[in-house]
Amino acid sequence: DGLSEPEGISLKRVAVVEDFFDIIYSMHVESSSEPGKAPKHAGQKKTYRAIAETYAFLPREAVTRFLMSCTECQKRMHFNSNGLEPKGKVPAELT
Repeated sequence: DGLSEPEGISLKRVAVVEDFFDIIYSMHVESSSEPGKAPKHAGQKKTYRAIAETYAFLPREAVTRFLMSCTECQKRMHFNSNGLEPKGKVPAELT
């Protein structure tokens, strides 16, 4: 029929701008399998990888901007003019 997927090739859905928020949110907030537990918030890399497995044309910058506006993640991270830094002590070898 000419429409079947060639073996070994996986097709991805195209992410359109209007759906970026919903796509990123659904991949970023993982529902806990245990009842009564709060959902888990994945980091930038894990969120982007999950999106990239299913969607094409959703830029990493969109994920970064989303995470910067995520209130749950802001509680765990603080932002400075250089970007994201984890709360707490910076290892001595990095200072």
